[in-house]
Amino acid sequence: MTATMTLAASVFPRLYRDSVALLALASTLQQREHIVRAGVVMATPANLRLLAESDMLPDGVAAGPDDLLITVKGGDPGAVEDALAFASTALSSTDPGSSEVSEQRPQTIAEKIVEVGDVVNFFHSGVDVVLDPAVADRLPVVQDVAGPRVEVPANAARS
Repeated sequence: MTATMTLAASVFPRLYRDSVALLALASTLQQREHIVRAGVVMATPANLRLLAESDMLPDGVAAGPDDLLITVKGGDPGAVEDALAFASTALSSTDPGSSEVSEQRPQTIAEKIVEVGDVVNFFHSGVDVVLDPAVADRLPVVQDVAGPRVEVPANAARS
């Protein structure tokens, strides 16, 4: 006798979480009773292909690369729906104590600058900025009493 499995998904449009948070949530979901497997990914074409190849992509799911996609497979339809509801709550939580998964952080440099008040505070906030080496080679970093800053060469395009 083969058990019937329920597969369901939730799409969170334009929501980003880093891969560590996604893996943590997937692990938490898979530990729930009656859940066999969970996928928590950004809905890139490659990830959608992997989900489809592993029979973890329900028919009719419409998600793009900027969307977060959660798929859950389990032996009990109620448990699958409960797991998706749990995931939704975990992703939307702003209380750091309520979930190990969700932490509201700026998603862009512009959001971080707004959070800290100005560009000078941005560089003093301890943020790490990683630049493509080709870009970094053209932007000499200097140190002065005001802290680090990035100088843009005179011949660089201005917006």
